Amino acid sequence: MKCMIRAILGGVVVATVSYVIWGAIASHRYAQAFDETHVGQSLNEILEKFGPPSYIVEPHREIKGYDAGERSLCAESCWLRLWYEIPFTLGTAAVTVDFNAGQKVIHKYQWSSP
Repeated sequence: MKCMIRAILGGVVVATVSYVIWGAIASHRYAQAFDETHVGQSLNEILEKFGPPSYIVEPHREIKGYDAGERSLCAESCWLRLWYEIPFTLGTAAVTVDFNAGQKVIHKYQWSSP
């Protein structure tokens, strides 16, 4: 019985430590990728740097009632926004990269909420 409890506790400790290490690596990777991101880079370059996004924000659509439907929800000339949530921030910090219709970076931003 004691061996089973020790094995379970050991598994929980290993899982917790692994999760923390993953979070630290992901945070560092996002910070480095963000610093290396520049206007004009392609969508594929960004995906190689960051990996899959946490979310993809509304692609450009003709939306009646929103500035006469001529803009997207992510920004004036933005057609696509990739959103990367920073681990361990409980959704209060993220980085985003905006792309134009030609899938080139037009803007990047670091978000944080108090």
